Amino acid sequence: MELPSIDYCPKFLTNIESWHGHVFFVRDLIHYMKPSTIVELGVHKGDSLFSMAESCSESNLKTRLYGIDHWQGDTQAGHVDDEIYDYVKGVSNKHFNQVKLIQSSFNDATEFFKKSTIDILHIDGFHTYEASKNDFVRWLPKVKSNGIILIHDIASENENFGVVELWKEIRNSYTAIEFEHSQGLGVMFNREFSPENAYMRRILDSDFQDSLNIYYSLCSTSLRLNKLSNEASYPYERQMFGSESLNVKKAVLEQKKLISMPKFTKQLIELWQKF
Repeated sequence: MELPSIDYCPKFLTNIESWHGHVFFVRDLIHYMKPSTIVELGVHKGDSLFSMAESCSESNLKTRLYGIDHWQGDTQAGHVDDEIYDYVKGVSNKHFNQVKLIQSSFNDATEFFKKSTIDILHIDGFHTYEASKNDFVRWLPKVKSNGIILIHDIASENENFGVVELWKEIRNSYTAIEFEHSQGLGVMFNREFSPENAYMRRILDSDFQDSLNIYYSLCSTSLRLNKLSNEASYPYERQMFGSESLNVKKAVLEQKKLISMPKFTKQLIELWQKF
């Protein structure tokens, strides 16, 4: 089983780093799910939206992506000015003709989408319990019965991030998996979702959950260390972060082997490791 994430180098990451650790999972998810329509609630500087658009392009998919945000900021995201919107619009226009930006509130934007038309919905707006619950309830009917909802910040310890509590409710009501690194990402599978390939079956297999979490967390760590190395001011820092990033990358490759091997072989290895 191939994982496109192993060679993925995202090109449009900004200083908003909380989503960076999840770009690798999204790269693999999009490659194997092949969605027709992706909608994101809460774009800000576009890190997650552009990583999804990149993933679609690299897998030669004609996916339509919609980024919805009022680009006015809030008490959690801070001040957002026209310069940020102009940047996101500029990147979209130059690099991703399949991306459409909708400058609107999330509630008002529901009118642009028919029922059961979205393959992947990403919720990453205002993170209070009330706001995130409202986003989930209003937009769930727009998601296909076999679609997926991604919810960011489910492991956040930030004050008033009630999305953590919302995720606990969702996790108990739907088939779901979660990643705790990078503020946490919840992955909810709608009622009629059925895995159609080896990757989809694997991410739903509890025997592989730890391996997948470790793999994507290591990918995230390697990305951050590589960034620190590239931005280092002194040679010793470049050497330190560079060598650590290289070693983590080796661990990523080893972890990929565990994910890719047949389930029976993996169980034999785990049994052997106990003795």
